[in-house]
Amino acid sequence: MKSVIQAGSQAIHILAEACVVLQIIYRKYPERFTHDESFKTLVENLPNISEPEPRGSLVWIIGEFAERIPGSVEIIKGLGE
Repeated sequence: MKSVIQAGSQAIHILAEACVVLQIIYRKYPERFTHDESFKTLVENLPNISEPEPRGSLVWIIGEFAERIPGSVEIIKGLGE
């Protein structure tokens, strides 16, 4: 999974699709992702994703795993500005 996200950080359309897929995986298997490095990469690339569905997936991931993502509250607040 990490290699897909790293590749996606170079090609935003890949990362956008990965966000949607990761949301499905995280929703189905939340217990398997107690500390996932992919959270950091996803959050770092949030400003680069403009399509509504992948952006919504990222917002869901940040909200769902907020306790595991440093600065998650500020990130969510910043989206409303």
